[in-house]
Amino acid sequence: MSRIPWVKRAAAKWLIFIAVAMVTVAAPGAGLGTTPIQADTPPIDLLVCRANVDPCQSELSIPIGGTVLLDLILDLPIEIDATGDPLPVVAWETHHVLTDGSVAEIQLNATSGQPVQEQRDPILFLDRTPWLNGNPVGVSSGYFTVQNQYDSASGQLDYTVTLTNFNPTGRPSGMQLDHNHPRAVIGRIVIKGNNLGASKLLRTSAPAQVITLDRSDNLVPIEVSASASPTANIKVGPVTTTEFRVQLALQDEQDNFPSELAVTLWQPGAVPPWLGGSDVPAAGFRRLSTDASGAFRIGDVPSSLLPPGAYDLRVKGSRSLTRVLRNITVPTSGGSQQVVSIVMPQLRPGDINGDNVVDSADVQNLRNGFGQSAGETDFNDTADFNQDNIIDVADFSRLSRNFGARGE
Repeated sequence: MSRIPWVKRAAAKWLIFIAVAMVTVAAPGAGLGTTPIQADTPPIDLLVCRANVDPCQSELSIPIGGTVLLDLILDLPIEIDATGDPLPVVAWETHHVLTDGSVAEIQLNATSGQPVQEQRDPILFLDRTPWLNGNPVGVSSGYFTVQNQYDSASGQLDYTVTLTNFNPTGRPSGMQLDHNHPRAVIGRIVIKGNNLGASKLLRTSAPAQVITLDRSDNLVPIEVSASASPTANIKVGPVTTTEFRVQLALQDEQDNFPSELAVTLWQPGAVPPWLGGSDVPAAGFRRLSTDASGAFRIGDVPSSLLPPGAYDLRVKGSRSLTRVLRNITVPTSGGSQQVVSIVMPQLRPGDINGDNVVDSADVQNLRNGFGQSAGETDFNDTADFNQDNIIDVADFSRLSRNFGARGE
């Protein structure tokens, strides 16, 4: 198998070296450390998982002509260091290769023309960070150095991002590692199935790395786990999966449907943490959105992720409490795709801080932004329950209607 010319690889390494040097200048007193944050800290792992699915699904089955979204994820230890405080990330680097391009291939982003899609996507790790104008490929700017390239002949994917103008005191909120956000999505790729067969997305021998700042603003590398197993196995051919088709109802005809949804499936009778239990879902699907009629779908769910049987299905909106439908049946595939149609009851708005209860903390959050419109400093999008871009009496009315309620 051919490889990208060594000149390009050397150039990429020099980009990282130059970028790190620029960070050192940007952060007064910073210098590249030679030891990890803490000797007994578990290493960070770099995963490739099907987008928006928990637990991480790396065994993928897609039809010929079909596609699957894969997220590049930094899987973090429970605590990065002894304090457990967030640490800012200033660089990451990863190299992969997709075997057998006749079976599957990486599709370029139609908007940017790049293999890894991270720019202008609010759900990824670069949320709210300044971005480059245009389509960066090995380009340096005042804020980022980016290498984002794919060689379809060799299957080689090289992706590096380094902040070059980093201010620790004013860092963007999306650039931190902490135990509350143990998985950070650093990019997304699309795999398309071309022909019957199997392909693998493998980590190459080139090292992956993450660089962070310690408490003294010194640049410190964190070990990234190496794995001998394939990062992802992709099977292209007949698909025997389940598709969920869900229809939401509105609580108020003047409202809009939630802008972001999370769907989880639990063993029957499981008690979630917000109801005092310690159970965890069998599977979860995050960052979903509805169409204008309140409908959404979860497609291509394999039996390896969700075996046939009965489940309790829970739906939570970004501004609402969780609702549950019990004993939803996932049928045996029988050699073809199965469809499960669900009509979901109304989601109850009022949960601003995401703890699945409407209480005084939510009232205080709404009060802090009361009277604010979209674009103003104290505007909190999750307090805008009817999504009319202003926090006002209409939003307070919706919160008070559900005050004291808890998610199901």
